[in-house]
Amino acid sequence: MSDEQGTLTREVMETALGQRGLDADRVSAICQTLRGHEVTFLRASGATIRPTSRPANPSALGLLVDPTAEPLVFEGELGRGGMGVVRLATQTAMGRKVAVKTLRPAITGDGAAVSLVQEAWITGAIEHPNIVPVYDVRVDDTGRPLVVLKRIDGTAWRTLIDDPAAVRARFGVEDPFEWHLRTLMQVATALHSAHRRGVIHRDVKPDNVMVGDQGEIYVVDWGIAVALDGTGDDRLPHAAEAEGMAGTPAYMAPEMFEGDGRKLGAFTDVYLLGATLYHLLAGSAPHHAASALAMMLRALDGPQPLPEAPPELWAVCARAMAPEPADRFPGADAFRQALQTYLDHRHALHLADEARERLAVLSAGLADGSLDALDRQRLFGECRFGFTRALAEWPGNEAAQADRVQATRMMVEQALRDGQADAAAALLAELDEPPEDLTAAVARARAETEAERARLDALERMRANLDPRTGGRVRSLLFAAVSILWMTPTALRALTDEHRPSYGQTFFELTCTFTIFVLLAIAVRRHLWTTVLNKRIVGMIVVAFLAQITGSVGAWQAGLPIEIRPLLSLHVASAIAAVLALTVDLRLMGAALLFGAAFLAGAAWPAVLDLAIVTSVLGLAGSVWWVWVRRPR
Repeated sequence: MSDEQGTLTREVMETALGQRGLDADRVSAICQTLRGHEVTFLRASGATIRPTSRPANPSALGLLVDPTAEPLVFEGELGRGGMGVVRLATQTAMGRKVAVKTLRPAITGDGAAVSLVQEAWITGAIEHPNIVPVYDVRVDDTGRPLVVLKRIDGTAWRTLIDDPAAVRARFGVEDPFEWHLRTLMQVATALHSAHRRGVIHRDVKPDNVMVGDQGEIYVVDWGIAVALDGTGDDRLPHAAEAEGMAGTPAYMAPEMFEGDGRKLGAFTDVYLLGATLYHLLAGSAPHHAASALAMMLRALDGPQPLPEAPPELWAVCARAMAPEPADRFPGADAFRQALQTYLDHRHALHLADEARERLAVLSAGLADGSLDALDRQRLFGECRFGFTRALAEWPGNEAAQADRVQATRMMVEQALRDGQADAAAALLAELDEPPEDLTAAVARARAETEAERARLDALERMRANLDPRTGGRVRSLLFAAVSILWMTPTALRALTDEHRPSYGQTFFELTCTFTIFVLLAIAVRRHLWTTVLNKRIVGMIVVAFLAQITGSVGAWQAGLPIEIRPLLSLHVASAIAAVLALTVDLRLMGAALLFGAAFLAGAAWPAVLDLAIVTSVLGLAGSVWWVWVRRPR
């Protein structure tokens, strides 16, 4: 093709096609076919190129113009009902198989003929994919009406309801029940279309639904259908003129038992849709009973509960079958939408049901105490996971939300009983809107827990402050240093037989020893002054030194001989050691007794006083080492 000239030459095409590997015959055929279409390709590539000729078939055309040709060639009977018979036929003008419905030979009279034709008019007026198309209405040679319909190769829906395996095999579905619900939705769609045209079916039931071989759904048998007021079509039977009972007793709505067509409406078909749903849930029609009266009473009383039915789906069924028309769905499409909503939420409902089973086990186990902590956590985790997933798929699932709150409540209450306020608070925090009473209970428990924790912390601090192990080695070294400083002058005098020191020398020795002690205590304060116990011990040592100093001053002022001061020191030391044993560690009582014995020995035998002082000081140092270093508690 030349873009400049807009022409298609054979030479250009042969070159282009030959480069793509096409053989000569194909190139020749394409060139011949495209000849004369250059303008269409260039200027109207979106237009249809129609064939310049069609294969001649004069015999086929003759079927339309031959007055002797039979329009319908009957082949056999497909089925029959109370008034009519359906026969298989070939529609010669179209060359297709059709179903032809006519009256049974035994049925005569214009009334039956009019009813048959009216059924055809009603069916033809609705024109919906789920309603069998009417091809033609004519009469036979005897004047009896013939209704030409699309032939349906299929099965009555009722048969498939009773045979789930057939549904799986024929239509490749994994869930026959969902398939049946979707079939019912298509029935509702067909009825909604009929209602918009002012027509009600009056006989909706599984037997009046046909399923084609490819899964097509058709609502059939419009024989008792009537038009509501306002349709403006006089060819159709009107509900206001319908007298007497009509319908299937096992499915009929309460208003149908009165036999007054003026009380019927689209709500009547809604009831029948609900009755069909009841059949799907129960496996049988809703009004089956031993007598006509019992059937009517069942309709008037409302549907019998089906405990095994999914609650959400049962709610749809119960509303559609409400005895009062005003309580039903406002129309067939609203019923269909309710089924769609259920299917949309079905997986979420299934998850919630499984979680609810775990919740029942958890509830029973918490009630009788048969579950240990691990089992409780496992079951609650399964409940929480199931309800959370169900709510993620359907946030509006109020039942799942309520059950999730209930499961959390039970675990929170159990945690409170176990004294685990923090765990209860963590569980409660998972709820977006926790119950007020539970929030208050958890707050009280946490306050009590905090108070108990504070009390235990205080006790722990007290225990730590009174723990003799803290700073024990440093404290023992300090005692050893003080003991050495205290006994060294006395030991030297005992060894050299030196005379007793004067009060001035005593004051000097005590002051020096006390000063060294204070300096040592300050040096090791980081290790020693960390607990109340250590501070008390240091305080007692300070008191002991002050008592020694003030005692010596008092003895000097009283004019007591210098020999009295060592005895007073032993007595003060015995008292201080006893107080230390009673308030700090009872195991130090041995040192107190030793100081007391030294006091008595020195008082009775002055010659052994220095030895008694040295012995008691060494005993104190040994006791301190044994208690605080060797065997700390």
